[in-house]
Amino acid sequence: MGAFINYAALILLALVLYQDLKYRAISWVLLPLLAIVFVLKSLQVVAMGELLQESLINLSFIIAQLLVLTAFISLQQKAFVNIFKSHIGLGDLLFFVVSCTAFSFLNFVLFYTTGLLFVLLSFLLLKQVVKNTKKEVPLAGGLALFMMLIFIYEFMSQPFCFNNEFMFSLLGNY
Repeated sequence: MGAFINYAALILLALVLYQDLKYRAISWVLLPLLAIVFVLKSLQVVAMGELLQESLINLSFIIAQLLVLTAFISLQQKAFVNIFKSHIGLGDLLFFVVSCTAFSFLNFVLFYTTGLLFVLLSFLLLKQVVKNTKKEVPLAGGLALFMMLIFIYEFMSQPFCFNNEFMFSLLGNY
C-alpha cells in the first residue's frame, strides 16, 4: 500500500504542475485527492493525533504568513488589499492548506521557505529562457515540483517529512 500512495502522490503532484504551467490554474478535484494521499502517506509514520496537531500548527503558520503579507501590501498601497484577488490565486492557497498535512512543523517551514525560493528562482530563469512567459507565477505548480523532488529523495532514502531529526541534522544539531 505504501508504494501505491507514493506513486499516487507523485502523479497528482505532476498533474498540479502540468495544469498550473499550462493554464495558471489547477483543477479543484486534485486538491481533495492530494489531501487524502498526503494524510495516508503521513499516517504511515505518525499517529492521527500527531498528524492533526502538526497540520493545525502548519495551517496557523500559513494563516500568519498570509495576514502579514496582506498587512504589508495594504500598507504599501495605503488601502486594504485582498491578496487573493491580485497576488495569490485560490489554487495556491488551497495547495498551501493541503500541504500542511504532508510535513511536521519544522519540515513544513523548511519546505515552505525553500520551496518559495525554488519557485522564484525557477520562474526568473524560465522568464530568461522563454521570452513569452506569462507574468503570473505558477506557485502551486512550482511547489508541487519541489515537493515531488522531496518525495523522490525520501523514497530513495528514508521517510523524513515527519522526522525532525532531518531538520536538526541540517542545522548541525544545535
